[in-house]
Amino acid sequence: VGRKAPEKIKSSFYNLIKYAHEHNKKVIYLEITHFARAIKRCSFQIYEDDETERPYEDFYDYVDLVVTFNRKDGFIGDIANPKGIKLHDTLTLEDGLTNIFAIDFEDRKKKFWKDFSEKLYRSVHFIGRFSPYKGPWLVTDLHREYLQKNNYITFIEGADVTIGTVSQIYKDLKSNPRVDRDDLICVTQAHKDRIEKFRNNEFVFERNKPAYVLPEFKNEEGLERVSKSMFGIELLKLKKPQDYETMIETVILEFAAVGSIPIYRKIWGENFTILGKKFIEFDQEETGTILLDDENPQAAVDLMNKLSDDKVMYDEWRKNAYDFYYKYFDTKNVFYPLISKIKEKLS
Repeated sequence: VGRKAPEKIKSSFYNLIKYAHEHNKKVIYLEITHFARAIKRCSFQIYEDDETERPYEDFYDYVDLVVTFNRKDGFIGDIANPKGIKLHDTLTLEDGLTNIFAIDFEDRKKKFWKDFSEKLYRSVHFIGRFSPYKGPWLVTDLHREYLQKNNYITFIEGADVTIGTVSQIYKDLKSNPRVDRDDLICVTQAHKDRIEKFRNNEFVFERNKPAYVLPEFKNEEGLERVSKSMFGIELLKLKKPQDYETMIETVILEFAAVGSIPIYRKIWGENFTILGKKFIEFDQEETGTILLDDENPQAAVDLMNKLSDDKVMYDEWRKNAYDFYYKYFDTKNVFYPLISKIKEKLS
């Protein structure tokens, strides 16, 4: 229930929580947004200092347990504590959880896993919204400066029709059809001939070309395309190193689950923590993950080239990736411990 939801929806949700509490039901509030700005923008029960009318200010009085990522920033550290919002109890990754994000790995593997022979040679796939923090433009830069000359095809999938996206992918919004940026080929609604061929599986993706922008990501058909790419990439770009500590998005899990080798930034690996251990402290081959060093991208590209040209090595790395992320982020390995911890907190 967001801040912009109709008043009827907000009041109904608030009254439901209050009713449950007053009838001795345990109320658990799961906050899975990392960034304070987004939480403030979306949460109807959090008020700015200059807001005088606060009909839902006592919302958290009726919440028995808040589950979120950590206590030092995000919802607890950046909002609840500074605003004096009193929470009855909290549960975070600091209490021995791997995460509160998870996917069903076995289901993904059964539906989408491809043989090496079915993979598109030297292909890289980004999926998700065109939010700068997700790094789509870092991917574009990597393709232009390194991947294109090494014979890669790069897909950036997830272009929607919002002004925030279209203003970034076209250099001329007034022309018809719109003019793409020089470092992109947009297979989008603005180019009806291209999008028609794409929908009919007739569009030909060529090598030695700019990165291809594909339309809005649709889960099943999007994962089918990802599963045919050799690598999945997301280059998170956050403000502070500590912002990466609990930051893993489901897309990297999707890459591993469908059999594409994940690529993440080294700064993420240096800070992202699993049960008290930095990701970079795990053996890189054991994780099946390529960590891209901003100071030396060529090293990652060299490894990608080697993996692309060696079926045995490639299959070993993607199996390792599947096994590693399955261990820590499969639904049953996340949610069963989470439920147990919640029961402990509420007992």
